[in-house]
Amino acid sequence: MPIPNNNHSSPPRTCSSQTRILIKGGRVVNDDGTMLADVFIEDGIIKQVGLNLNVPAGRTTIDATGKLVMPGGIDTQTHLELQFMGTRTIDDFYTGTKAAVAGGTTTIRMYREKKKAF
Repeated sequence: MPIPNNNHSSPPRTCSSQTRILIKGGRVVNDDGTMLADVFIEDGIIKQVGLNLNVPAGRTTIDATGKLVMPGGIDTQTHLELQFMGTRTIDDFYTGTKAAVAGGTTTIRMYREKKKAF
C-alpha cells in the first residue's frame, strides 16, 4: 500500500510486512472494561480485537500472556521548556516527549503560560 509523500523529489514509499503486529493472549483494557483478546495492528492502526483472529502472514507476534494491553496514556498538562519564577523546566520538547513515550504516554497537551492582560 503506498504511503502519501508530499516530497515530489522521491518516489512514494510502500509499507512492508514489518508494520503488521499481532499482540496475542493479553488482557485488553479499555474505557468500558477488560477482556482476554488478541490485537492486530497494521500500519499503526488497530484493525481487529478478539480471539482467534484471521490475520495475514508476515507479521511480528508479541506474546502478551499474563500482561495488560492498553492504549497509550494521555498527559493533558505537560510542562516542557516552561519558564517559572526565573527558572526553566529541564526538559525540552525532544527529551520530554522521549521520556513520556518510555513511560507509556503517547499523547501530550502542552501547558503554556497565560499572558497577563495588563
